[in-house]
Amino acid sequence: LEQAVDDLGARMEAAERAPLDPPDRLHRITGEMVEGFSRHMMPLRPLMQGQTELREDWRRLVLDARRRLVRVLRQHFERGRADGWYVPVDPDLVPHMVMGMIRSSVTHVSGKGLAEVTDGITAFVLRACLVPEKSA
Repeated sequence: LEQAVDDLGARMEAAERAPLDPPDRLHRITGEMVEGFSRHMMPLRPLMQGQTELREDWRRLVLDARRRLVRVLRQHFERGRADGWYVPVDPDLVPHMVMGMIRSSVTHVSGKGLAEVTDGITAFVLRACLVPEKSA
């Protein structure tokens, strides 16, 4: 689990540094999160619930991972705003909202592929965050 968290964080950080415009970077970041949550986080969750000693380690790892992922998303939206791509958004709220959409979609939406989930979440967030001139 710790390796999976480190790997996901590193992939998201690399996606944020990619020489792409903010919408494409957001799509890549979202895709990394959808894939990482689907592959590692959700399948491991039920295994940890019955093990008290594992639950404490799980909580620590999840909290550390959440902070790292939120930091990357926050940097993304701040950078996109500074570059004139995004309207002002709450940098504390929006990253958690994106993570919540991803976690909920991976957990509760069946019949959708990872690419479809990634595309849907990215499109939804961009409709709310892109400066109108950039979305035309």
